[in-house]
Amino acid sequence: MSASTFINIESTVINGIPLVTRVTNIARLGGIGNPNTARALLELRPPSDGLLKKAILSLFISGKDLTTGFRWKVKYCGVTLSREFRPQITISSGNQSHAVLVFDITPVILRDSSRHEVNIAYDGIYPITIDSITMLTLYEHKDTLSSMNYKVGIELLEPNKSTTITMNLNTVVENNASLMLSYYIPSRSSALQVSVNEKVIGTFYGSLGVDEVETLIDNPNTTNKITLRHISKTEHTNPIRVLEAILMTVKMRKPDFNIEVVEAKPGDYIKMRIENIGEAEPDNILLVTLSRGFPFYKCNLKRLKPGEDTEIKMPHNIIRQKPFIVRVVWTKAGKTFFKDTKVDF
Repeated sequence: MSASTFINIESTVINGIPLVTRVTNIARLGGIGNPNTARALLELRPPSDGLLKKAILSLFISGKDLTTGFRWKVKYCGVTLSREFRPQITISSGNQSHAVLVFDITPVILRDSSRHEVNIAYDGIYPITIDSITMLTLYEHKDTLSSMNYKVGIELLEPNKSTTITMNLNTVVENNASLMLSYYIPSRSSALQVSVNEKVIGTFYGSLGVDEVETLIDNPNTTNKITLRHISKTEHTNPIRVLEAILMTVKMRKPDFNIEVVEAKPGDYIKMRIENIGEAEPDNILLVTLSRGFPFYKCNLKRLKPGEDTEIKMPHNIIRQKPFIVRVVWTKAGKTFFKDTKVDF
């Protein structure tokens, strides 16, 4: 029989953007033959002109018996978050327990945002597994409006069973939304089928262990029914564990770029002009040229405001083949974008 327990962690509208970073399948600690400490590095690329408003750290743990507290230590960037295991959610299935712990780490990051490292120490008799660690950050950003809902829990899906999670958005700011799920796959014969508002949007075959998926949803509602089904060819397999659901809709004023060759001198150089024809300035911008998929020239460009352009000279002798691809790569509000243009002359 399937069991579930999901709680709402964050539901908000912000003049800014949510950023999610996650590390999965981290370590097995304690017991015989296992280490007593583990470290996880979280990669965060905040917007250069963003202001942190909130940061949430979620830990997902498995073990033989997690229903009673025990001594351990969790540190974030050297600051102790927990000395005793006291999860917000615990659920048992067979001879295994699963737990979720959630911490507000906003004050820690505001003091020190130079690194994002989680350290866990545990030397108990019974081993525990650190399945996944997720950090959700909310940054104010002048060119972005976002509405999001973040839920964590332990959704145990038995083979060929389904359940529905309700994800609410306070408002819908764009005609599409991003749905992110993290889940544990017990067998290569298992798959997670995802439906949104009674429409199947995908069936995902993950690798063994904790996996994650992000998919786009067209025309989201303020109330959205996310139906999850464990697809399996056999009834004799362990349940899928769904750990997180994040739904967000983001409206962003973005840069866009036009690339053109303004001068070409065979055997000497090629001069190209790059113009920002978009609505906003990028956080940073990189130009890469590719031939047959391989890069052969790179250069960093200055941040171009809307309507602003710049010119670069590329040595002609490095061109391996014509035509070639000019790729402009830029970041905006912590996200990476690119645009390709085929160049011939």
